[in-house]
Amino acid sequence: MGVYLCFKKEFDEAIAEGERAAVLNPSGANAHAWYGITLTLAGRPKEAIPLFTKAIRLNPFGPYWYFLHLGQAYRMTERFEDSVSEYKKALKLSPDSISAHIGLAATYSMMGREQEAKTEAAEVLRLNPKFSLDYAKAISPFKDQSVTDNFISALRKAGLK
Repeated sequence: MGVYLCFKKEFDEAIAEGERAAVLNPSGANAHAWYGITLTLAGRPKEAIPLFTKAIRLNPFGPYWYFLHLGQAYRMTERFEDSVSEYKKALKLSPDSISAHIGLAATYSMMGREQEAKTEAAEVLRLNPKFSLDYAKAISPFKDQSVTDNFISALRKAGLK
């Protein structure tokens, strides 16, 4: 419910739902991970990081998206090396995750690692030749427009259009 409310731009309600889920199910890995996603989208990635790490601790064999979203939170807090590490973990579990390749392209671009950014951008286009920054921007659920703008700018620098 929290993530759904983020897409509706109802961030206070989204956070309340995420917190409620984590309280009602304290050992539920997915509850913590979804709450982490909600906080990240609402512009609070530093608070999301412990939720993702708890989800991974509770379910060390969990889905790739735990690592994907932890990588995103690390990128948003400029912990770029940690971000790369988490995106690579996501790709080990789901090698064709376009979201992980997109995240890596942006992260490498932000780090000034142009060749690696371009390599990841090529993977994005291999997986979806019709990928568009306009579409990515249009569906971005982040509360803070500057987060979306910085992300799109990094992807553009990586060679995506």
